[in-house]
Amino acid sequence: MAAFAYPANDPKEVAKAIELLGARYPEYAAFPKPKPEEILIFRVVPKITSILDYSKGFGHTDLVTL
Repeated sequence: MAAFAYPANDPKEVAKAIELLGARYPEYAAFPKPKPEEILIFRVVPKITSILDYSKGFGHTDLVTL
């Protein structure tokens, strides 16, 4: 994948990302949540993705641009 990465500056977006990470990795619930002012969260926007499709042959890829 090729993508552009931008810092997330919106406090609501940063809070949502922290909550989603907590939901995705519940084993870290015992650790304190990171403080938004002490971390940097990036928004990643995909532009080009290569999809492997072995049903079309070994190593076949389809290039998808977004």
